Formats: sequence, structure tokens, C-alpha cells
Amino acid sequence: MVIFVGFTQSFLDSAGDDILGAREYGPATPDTITASAGNDLLFGDVLAGYLFRHTNYNGFLNALALDSGQSWSTGPEPDVGDDTVPHTRVFSTGLDDDQYFTVTVGAGETITIDIDHAYSPIGGGSFDSRVHLYDATQTEVATNNDALATLGGLGSEEVSNGLSRDSYLTYTNTGATQLFYVRVTDVTGSGVASGDTYVMSVSVTGHEALAT
Repeated sequence: MVIFVGFTQSFLDSAGDDILGAREYGPATPDTITASAGNDLLFGDVLAGYLFRHTNYNGFLNALALDSGQSWSTGPEPDVGDDTVPHTRVFSTGLDDDQYFTVTVGAGETITIDIDHAYSPIGGGSFDSRVHLYDATQTEVATNNDALATLGGLGSEEVSNGLSRDSYLTYTNTGATQLFYVRVTDVTGSGVASGDTYVMSVSVTGHEALAT
């Protein structure tokens, strides 16, 4: 699978199974996404809250910061369970590495992490994910492998007994406001293989959200 996301007036995907999304190129010019062969997944109006991972964020020190209010939205998103809660998303491609992200969670606030389109015939995904959450001391406080396909809105396919291969977790910060680390690996805890892809939604109650 290949992910195409960006500010562009028009673009064409590959011949395989792809995920495509266009951000607004210009208010006076219609945006065009052309999907060719394969089982493609199209996002026709990607809000400014979407982020595109295109480099190596391996390790706590190299984690990608997700806190910019310009990258968060409370707009409608079908893959987000409660899109009235401030949320952002990462379109990610593996580089044979663990992938780390940071986000601030206020005292008493709740973070939800939802992996979508990782293991799905739509978009061509075959990545069996595991998501890990660490507090400011880099202590793991929550982890999830497989979750119910119905959690977190759309984006996950049932494999058996109501479960998908996509990960989902929610955690309430009972301490002071602090920086949390999100780590995405494969099901065994190893890195995300080169070419594996996923879409991650991160929602945090009380977070600043400036995108519309």
C-alpha cells in the first residue's frame, strides 16, 4: 500500500491498493483525486489537523510532537469515534522502526489512540499493530494489540469474534498535566516494517483545536 496525502490540486495514485487524501489547495480551484487500479481508500477533504509522517521518529528522543493546535480539529471525521473531542491524525509508513509520538494530556483528561486501515482489504493494509502509551517518566501505562472493530468509528475490519487487527486504547491521566509518549509497533513489539502503513487518530479531551 502507498499513502498519498498533501496540499495539491490533483494527483494520481499507484496501480496498487492505496490511501489517498487531499488537503485544500485553493478555495477557487476544485481538488481532484484520481484512483486507478486496486482497492483504494479516499479522503476527499483532509482537514488541517492531519499530519503526514515522512521521516524517522524512532525512540523517545526523536518522537514527533503532535501538540500544535493548528493540527487539531473538532470537525467531522468518520474514523473518529467522537469527533467533537479535539483530535489529530497521522498517516504513517513504516521504515523498519518503532514509531514514537508525543502529546500533552491535561490533569484529569482522557487520551484515545485509534489505529485504522492497518489490516484491511480496503487500502491494502496487512499490518498487525500494537500501540503503547508511556507517561512523562517513559513508564508504560497502557497498551493494546487487537480491539473490537466497532471501537473508534469506521476504519477497522473485523477478523474474528468481533475483533480487528487494529489497535485501540483509551487512558485517563490521573496525575498532573504531562507529556505522554505514543509508540506504534507490530504485534510482537518489533518495528513497523518498511512499506507497512496505518492511519492513527489521537483524541484528547480539553486539547487546543484550531483547525476547521
